[in-house]
Amino acid sequence: MAFAGVEGIVHAALRENRNCALDFHQYRFRVITCEHNFTPMREKIHDLLAGHGYRRVFSHISHCDDWYLDART
Repeated sequence: MAFAGVEGIVHAALRENRNCALDFHQYRFRVITCEHNFTPMREKIHDLLAGHGYRRVFSHISHCDDWYLDART
């Protein structure tokens, strides 16, 4: 499980680039949770994770965090 709670910079911390600490090609998680607090970054985070094969779940349960499951499992 990975938890991304880097206040205000979750998208920047996750996005794939030379400076990213998380290599989506090397690491795979069953569950990822991301704090979004309903900021405009919420959909950018969703697009990024969906593009790497994760699907958002439990959006009706967790209010300021999004949960993602590996769609391949």
